[in-house]
Amino acid sequence: MSLQLSGICIIAAMLFFYFRLIRLQRAKITLARQAAAQENAVNKAGGKPRKSKSYFYEHRFRIVNWYLLIGAIVLVFAGAFISTSEAFGELVRSLWWLPTAAGIVVGSFCFA
Repeated sequence: MSLQLSGICIIAAMLFFYFRLIRLQRAKITLARQAAAQENAVNKAGGKPRKSKSYFYEHRFRIVNWYLLIGAIVLVFAGAFISTSEAFGELVRSLWWLPTAAGIVVGSFCFA
């Protein structure tokens, strides 16, 4: 099996997407651990006990820009439509991976 440029670009876009989500998750866990350590230090120092709050069970990601996310989803679906539609010429159908990869990469920047 030989990989074409389209397959390599889609795989690279998906890896970029997943590595970005992994980086965001690790940063959130680090901040949660720091917040929990600060709260424990305050409690040990004789401060007021606060309501028990778990920092690790909050929502994992939040969407920064809904319009950008919808645009990214439209790009991915446009790439799928272009690849399967007979309405486009052979040259356009061979470039289905461009909007698909662009949608995946743009979608990765919609999360924080």
